[in-house]
Amino acid sequence: FSFLRIIAALVSSCRTQEVLAKYVEHRNDSIPQQVAQYTEPVIKKNDLLYIRVIREAFDEGKTDAMYNQILRTEGTTTATEQQGYLVDNNGNIDLPRLGTMKVEGFTKPQLADSIKKKLEPVLTNPVVIVKLRNFHVTFLGEITKAGPINLPTEKINIYEAIGLAGDINVYGKKSDVLVIRERDGKVEYGQMDLTSATCFESPYFYLKQNDIVVINPNKNKQIIS
Repeated sequence: FSFLRIIAALVSSCRTQEVLAKYVEHRNDSIPQQVAQYTEPVIKKNDLLYIRVIREAFDEGKTDAMYNQILRTEGTTTATEQQGYLVDNNGNIDLPRLGTMKVEGFTKPQLADSIKKKLEPVLTNPVVIVKLRNFHVTFLGEITKAGPINLPTEKINIYEAIGLAGDINVYGKKSDVLVIRERDGKVEYGQMDLTSATCFESPYFYLKQNDIVVINPNKNKQIIS
């Protein structure tokens, strides 16, 4: 089970390894642990979107190219590596040939389907790829790499993200992790115990765009301070 392998790789303290080892052993003889349901992130203002249109054609991309951002090269680095469609303060983007389009509140599949329907009258079997280019979370506290980190995928759980941030350091309290999340203009707080089986069921198990994860100090750090 991939989550368990991730945990084993991330955890460093002896006590936490003991807790997780017992948990893994218990799982082998019991009903599979329920994992929180993943929900697709919705597009918000200031998100940066990668949108690519591909059509079934034999004209070397000349027909679908007009619906994509222009490719250009600056030195040895392609400018397209940093390009994307920025969602403005009205929740809109401007697409080539299609004009202004409302995207706020859409999931990626919903937006791709909406663009595809607009293109079907003019393109043969169009395929639309939508990605979030600026999906990131911020780590604070007792973590190796504090600060914002860009994530390679939107479906990422807290253990995987901690691994990308270099793991919790020796002063971090794995049973006292706080996730701060903005939802509908309000701030909510989720307390997590990474050594507990209940962590998998938490609505904060899968991280979301712009989450802030705070690793609180353990008693050893507090004594030193």
